[in-house]
Amino acid sequence: PGQPAGRLVRVGHGPGVRAAMSVYIYAWGNNPRRLELKGRRCVVEARGAMRTVLVRFLDTGECVTTSARAIRRPR
Repeated sequence: PGQPAGRLVRVGHGPGVRAAMSVYIYAWGNNPRRLELKGRRCVVEARGAMRTVLVRFLDTGECVTTSARAIRRPR
């Protein structure tokens, strides 16, 4: 609570710091590659400039760089 979804939430201090991440659903399907990704669960590994995100899909571990506009919170 109080933290932006998808960002790392630090728990504790020191070298044993844990992090919790939010799960998203990949929502875009407007070309063949994105259609393969649509509906899959992912977590944001990193955020970059111009609303770029590195997401890791939970089912395969595959990492993809995409727009932050392509991911949605599950309902």
